[in-house]
This record gives sequence, C-alpha cells and structure tokens, in this order.
Amino acid sequence: MKGALRIGRLSGIGVYIHWTFTFIMLYIAYQVMSEGGDTWAIVRGEIFMLLLFLCVVLHEMGHALAARKYGVNTLHIVLYPIGGVASLERIPEKPFEEFVVAIAGPMVNVGIALGLGMYIYLFGSFSAISEDATTIVTMLDTFDKFILSLMVTNVFLVIFNAIPAFPMDGGRVLRALLAMKIGRVKATKIASIIGQVFAILFVAYGFLSTPFQPFIIVIGLFVYIAAMGENRMVYNESTLSGFKVQDAMRTQFATVKGDSTLSEAVKMLLASAEDDFVVVEENKPIGVLFRKNLMEAIKAENATIVSEIAVRQIPLLRPQQDIQTVFQLMQQKRLYMLPVVDESEQLIGVLDRRNLSDFIAVQDVTKNR
Repeated sequence: MKGALRIGRLSGIGVYIHWTFTFIMLYIAYQVMSEGGDTWAIVRGEIFMLLLFLCVVLHEMGHALAARKYGVNTLHIVLYPIGGVASLERIPEKPFEEFVVAIAGPMVNVGIALGLGMYIYLFGSFSAISEDATTIVTMLDTFDKFILSLMVTNVFLVIFNAIPAFPMDGGRVLRALLAMKIGRVKATKIASIIGQVFAILFVAYGFLSTPFQPFIIVIGLFVYIAAMGENRMVYNESTLSGFKVQDAMRTQFATVKGDSTLSEAVKMLLASAEDDFVVVEENKPIGVLFRKNLMEAIKAENATIVSEIAVRQIPLLRPQQDIQTVFQLMQQKRLYMLPVVDESEQLIGVLDRRNLSDFIAVQDVTKNR
C-alpha cells in the first residue's frame, strides 16, 4: 500500500502503518522532554503509544471480524496518527448488520478496559493515579499508573467513538438505527449532516482551546470530508440502482494495440481527449494503458511497446451487469476505466468514472425536473 509500511497480518488481514504515524511518536518524545523527563520516561511514553495503537488495531479487527460474519471482507487496516481505519470491501446494506459491525469495534475497547481494570483490582491499586498525574511523565512513572492510564484511554476511546459524528462508529450506529425506519439514503444524509456539525465543533474547539489542539482539528477535518464523501457515495449508489452497464457505457473510445511503440501511444494521447486507452489484440482487450503508467515508462525508459506497461489484471464487464455493483468495485479497487465485452470477448465499450459521473448527473436532472 502506497505511503504505508506493512507490519504484519491478523486473521488474514494486512496491517499497515502510514508514514505520518511517525509524527505522533516524535510528538510524544518532544512532550516528555518538555516535561523534564529522562530517556527512560521517553521509552515509557513510546511503549504506551505502541500499546495504545495495538488497542486501536484490535478495535479495527472487531469491525473486520464482525463484517466477515456477514460475508464482507476487509482489504487492510491502516494506522494513522489520529487512529486506525479498517477498509471494508463494502458496508453491509442491512441496517442490523451495519449496527453489529459498527458497535463491534468499541466493544473490543470495553473488553480491554474491563480486563485491565480487573488486573488492577486483583494485583494493583486504583489509587495509583493521584492528583500529580497530570503529565505524560507522571501518568506513566509506575506500573500501576501505566496500566490505569491504558485502561482510562480505552474508556475514552469508547466514549469518543460513541459520539454520533458520521463516519465515526457512533455515527454509523446512528445511521443503522435510522435506516431501520427511513431507509439507507435518508439515514445517511441525516447522519452525515450531524457528523459535519460535530466536525465543525471539533475544529472550533481545537482552535479556541488552550493549549492549541492540532490533532482535534485534524480529526474534525477528516470527519467533515469523510461525512460528505460517504453521503455522496451512498446517494450515487442509490441513483445507479436498477441500471445496467450498457445504460452508461461509452461506445466511442480510442484503443491502442499491444505492439504499438510508446511514441505512438504518446501521439494518441496528445491527439485525443482521452487519458486512458484499452489495449487490444484482434479487438480483444488484454489490458488498459493508463496515462500515469505511460508517463512513468517514458521517464524511466524501461519499456519500448505498450503491452509491456499495460495493466492486465483488469476485470472485463458485460453489458447486462448491474452497474451499482460495478460502481462499488471501481470505488474499492480504485479503477478508473474498465472494458466492456460481448459474449465472444470482443470489445464493445468502456465504462469510466467520467461517464459514470455524467450518467449520475443526468439521472439527477431527470428526477428533479
């Protein structure tokens, strides 16, 4: 995955750390040093953060395993400075299933908090955190304080995720409950608006609080953008419901032969309004030449003909395929263009994000006129 380092697999799901994760580790070291902590205090702080993000990974695994129960796979889990993201192939459309998937993550943190609390009750002391535990150094200077701080943080994660700010867990629970009464599209719109309101409050709090809270601002911006994006995606999926690939595919398009030279492909790129081309042999698609791959090959000078740089692992669509399912596939796999073939595998059209957007826009106008 671009920009992220794979650190392992859990239950068959790849776990990655995004490069920006280093910021939180550097911030903890800086904060401990500013509090007068020594090297060992810095080590304790870093270990605490790593254990906290292990709890975040387990939280995301809760979502992933619950989704797997309903036949939804998880592509990967990525850790960012502001938390973790489990990228599901799709969100379960049945409200109860989404409810279970959404609540599974926070329930993992509830279990972790109860386990740590039981350990302190049996082997430690709940009075370990005293009034002087106001900094990272003083919160982690004994083992009991370390465990209690981890417990309290997991409780905070449960409370924070319970906020009905879509697309956070609380927002997804809210959408699932609303969808049981008013349908998925209207429920998403309401949950998205509520999420955007909370996002604005997060950003305002981050700017106005003392000291300045940059992480709260980043979370607010993330929630706002994600809420808008989710609302639009669900609306688009609803708009495409009932249509087939043949309703939106382009029948006028340019192709390039696999044995064409890169210079010939460049001439086609400059002479047409298209950025991507289906690569064909005897009018049968063997892959897609994306503009990005062509530019990279020219720069690296590591290829001479188109077939050497064509992306071959591309699904071939049929005219009668459900376009809503294809739209979800293109979103999940980040595919920009797919060939459409007939029963004899002959190329008859292409479906790309641009004509999908145009098709959705036409349906919007048609419904609202």
